[in-house]
Amino acid sequence: MKIKFCGVKNKKDIKKAILCNANFIGFNFYKNSKRFLQDSFIPLIKMIPSYIYKVALFVNEEYNIINKIKNYFDLIQFHGNESFFFCELFNKKYIKTIRLNKKTDFNIFYYSNNFFSFLIDKKNINYGGFGEQYKKFKFNKKNSCFISGGINLFNYKKNSYFSNCFNIDICSSLEYKQLKNIKKMINFI
Repeated sequence: MKIKFCGVKNKKDIKKAILCNANFIGFNFYKNSKRFLQDSFIPLIKMIPSYIYKVALFVNEEYNIINKIKNYFDLIQFHGNESFFFCELFNKKYIKTIRLNKKTDFNIFYYSNNFFSFLIDKKNINYGGFGEQYKKFKFNKKNSCFISGGINLFNYKKNSYFSNCFNIDICSSLEYKQLKNIKKMINFI
């Protein structure tokens, strides 16, 4: 299993994620998020070793904004209602978020060379960051995916459902006053 620490905003959070053996570090470019990172991401990106994936998260963003930032990152995470065709426009590896309770056929993504993984998240009128869990669902273990939404130390250690997943995406449960808490992060190693 691989771990993605998402919503980093400062050098301290980057150092903590590296120390905790993160496989992916996510930067949030969604303007309505409290984790929104504006133009100050370049010094943070430079701190991250090449063996850790750098991920830029967008929610229904305009093409020009994503295209301007994409080359600083290894992966783009499309966390909104972006279509397959929109995701493909950037010629870049990407993660596509699937909202539970939405009956849509996502198999088209598997035909893309740019598709990296799905991220499964709870359906919410807002886009993530509330630590809400959802009930179990079935997924094909042959297809790598990230599980997100309400993952914390208590349910992670007790629930084999998470440990059987390929990847987990953790954000709000690691925070105290909008900073990542190293004591909480280290427990996921």
